[in-house]
Amino acid sequence: MVSQQLASLADTKEIPLRARVRFKQFGTMLAGRVVGISHDAPMRYDLRLDDGGFVANVPEPEIDGVIDTPASRPSPASPRRNLPPFLAMFAA
Repeated sequence: MVSQQLASLADTKEIPLRARVRFKQFGTMLAGRVVGISHDAPMRYDLRLDDGGFVANVPEPEIDGVIDTPASRPSPASPRRNLPPFLAMFAA
């Protein structure tokens, strides 16, 4: 039983929350952002489509690929982040 669980976990794509993904539904390729994750076997994702639609419980094998992850996008500029370290401590 343990070996089956390990094999199942090894096949996961580890798609993070808020990642943009491509997936196929009813023969049509769609794109959306991950807004929810269900840790089932296989994992299932709730996706918000680009046009505002919502698709629930998309099984991980139906997700074709990750387009963009939250870590690859630049974070919004913050005045403290743009300061040199020795000045940032005075910006509080």
